[in-house]
Amino acid sequence: MHHTRNKPDSEKRANPRWPFIFGARIRSGMDSEEFPGITRNYSVNGMYISTGTLRLMDPRVEIIIPLEKEILRLPARVVRIRMKGNRYEGIGVKLMNPAGRYSDLIAH
Repeated sequence: MHHTRNKPDSEKRANPRWPFIFGARIRSGMDSEEFPGITRNYSVNGMYISTGTLRLMDPRVEIIIPLEKEILRLPARVVRIRMKGNRYEGIGVKLMNPAGRYSDLIAH
């Protein structure tokens, strides 16, 4: 995982990102506790989620996005952490299997 502070997005991204604003929950590793977040942008294989409350016990996370008729559960790995002082500001995640329903969602 990389900690970043105010680097321009263009220096960090291999794939372009687009706005993607949804309420989300984050579950770290095998922990049953979920933490709130808001997706901010996405790419074909990852997304950035802002969150002020998070306890990462493992770089493996599950991103949970409640949709109108279903709940999207996305296994991911934290690849970037943005901090503000000693608080989480957000995380960048790489999706482990970005196919299926996620692909359908971002295609619209």
